[in-house]
Amino acid sequence: MLLYAVENETSLAAAASLPGEIPADGVQHALLRKGLALWHELRGPRLFPSRTQLSPRALGPLLRHTVLVKVVDGGSDFQVRITGDAIAAVQDVPLQGLTTAGIDQKLPGYGALLRRFYGRACAGRKPLALRGMLQRATASRGLYRELLLLPLGECDEAVDHLVTFVVYLPPQLAS
Repeated sequence: MLLYAVENETSLAAAASLPGEIPADGVQHALLRKGLALWHELRGPRLFPSRTQLSPRALGPLLRHTVLVKVVDGGSDFQVRITGDAIAAVQDVPLQGLTTAGIDQKLPGYGALLRRFYGRACAGRKPLALRGMLQRATASRGLYRELLLLPLGECDEAVDHLVTFVVYLPPQLAS
């Protein structure tokens, strides 16, 4: 049983773009715009900043809305290292420490969806933004979310982590 899906999901494997994909500079939420500005500031002339450049102090109010993901085996899997309070509050199970394969064991379909999003961000080596409804079979209503996936790495040739900033809103507040 697939527990998670995105609104209007078509074959994710065949899609040229992801459902709800928007230009990174098109994010609307102020916290996400702040996160993108911080990422650009930290990266300087590089394609992306390193993981060590991100500190809790630098993240400030973004920390509650942050997921830090480690790239495993060159992107064959991903491990959730840190999950902010605002994200943990809307998840059905704690994700911290789980790989996307492990997430699929607990929430069938959700790990595969995350792996697709994370893989796309790693391959592109540039910011990826998504907006839309996340439907959960375990909930009566979907969650409107806007998120940024931002690559991190010690050199421009390889992404070793992703930092994700996510805001969730009830559908009636999404605009």
